[in-house]
Amino acid sequence: MHTQLYHLSRRFPEKYVGKKGTRGDKYINHAIIKQRLLEVCGGYDFRIIREIYDGDTLTGCVGELRVVIDGTTNVIQEYGDLEQPQNNNGANAKHCASDAFKRCAMHIGLGLHVWIDEQYFLEKKLLAKNETDNIYKQEVVREKEADLETSTNGDGTSNSDIPTASTEIKDEVDGLSAPFVNSANNVHIQVDEPTAQKEQNKPPPDEKKPETKLDKRLAEIKKEKVDNAKTHIDEQGRKVTYKYDK
Repeated sequence: MHTQLYHLSRRFPEKYVGKKGTRGDKYINHAIIKQRLLEVCGGYDFRIIREIYDGDTLTGCVGELRVVIDGTTNVIQEYGDLEQPQNNNGANAKHCASDAFKRCAMHIGLGLHVWIDEQYFLEKKLLAKNETDNIYKQEVVREKEADLETSTNGDGTSNSDIPTASTEIKDEVDGLSAPFVNSANNVHIQVDEPTAQKEQNKPPPDEKKPETKLDKRLAEIKKEKVDNAKTHIDEQGRKVTYKYDK
């Protein structure tokens, strides 16, 4: 995942982009580049490893930038030159070094967009890659969690059999006798009485309710209908057969 590289590649707001020369070439001040580099990477090392002279006048240099990005140490060397030579080599060295620094930073995405303008795509590509990497990592985490839940413990039980917080909450909800409101989407849910609770409320199988005289008489009538299996025609001409339906 290229998190730091992505932040280095982000476009600078237009207020930090200046123009120079008769052609209006875009540029970013080296101090702005340094701030972004410090913000994202926390530190770096830059030095001049060679100076270039035309006679006695210093006209260029080779700079080296060393910085750690996303855990990888990057060492970049680039040339810096003078657009307008100054009256002394000290001032020339300062301008050459500034140009070399910005050109080194360009290799890690800093201010790169000002060189290619509308053809710049690095920022979007890195953003898309980071989002893809995040989705992949989330899938890996979910798979590991699923494996952990279904793995078997040393005592022969499965982790999926162990009650979790969500299971306890579900059990509490299932125990409700009245509908409750799901606050997340304001849906009313009717919860049935749990099977275990129903079984608990049933009378023991061996326990018989006491019979009344009426119960006994009804039982006798039903038995007579079954035994006699009487059939007759009612007033509307329909055949009626008495039988005991268990």
